Amino acid sequence: LVSYFLVKFYLNWEALSGALNTIFSNRIGDFFLIYFFCSEYKFMFSLMDMMSILFLFMSCLTKSSQFPFFGWLVKAMVAPTPVSSLVHSSTLVVSGCFLMYIYFENYNFSFMMFLFLISLLGMLISLMLILFEIDVKKMVAYSTMSQVSLIFLFFSYGWFFWSLLYLINHALFKSLLFLLVGT
Repeated sequence: LVSYFLVKFYLNWEALSGALNTIFSNRIGDFFLIYFFCSEYKFMFSLMDMMSILFLFMSCLTKSSQFPFFGWLVKAMVAPTPVSSLVHSSTLVVSGCFLMYIYFENYNFSFMMFLFLISLLGMLISLMLILFEIDVKKMVAYSTMSQVSLIFLFFSYGWFFWSLLYLINHALFKSLLFLLVGT
């Protein structure tokens, strides 16, 4: 809810559209996360079923603005620059990555292969979209999607420490990059 008010700060049509897109996309991720937690309680003393892991994965993709759900991040760029810096470096985008770290012991080889393909596809799509963009702030948003896809790619290889280290590094340089770009 806070992200909605931060994105619609300028109170024009583009800001309202971006804020609504952001809040609805993140509510989809919240639905996936709530379903995962409900099914995790059900399967607490056994291995989690594939459906609950799929819902966790969809929540991570939605929160991190990855391949099927990457529209909200670019539309959230109508927010003021400090808000964009906060969203990209430490709050909304990073939450999906931390969900992956918390529950990584539940993933099997087929899940990691699927994560590899989705992250590779997301990286390629965001890099192709950056070529046709002229707004610098949106270019930085597409680069954020590409960098988070790279973090998921590291994660799919099993490089958990390196992906966490790169996530921290990404938070530092992306927040400074947004402040340098300005409005």
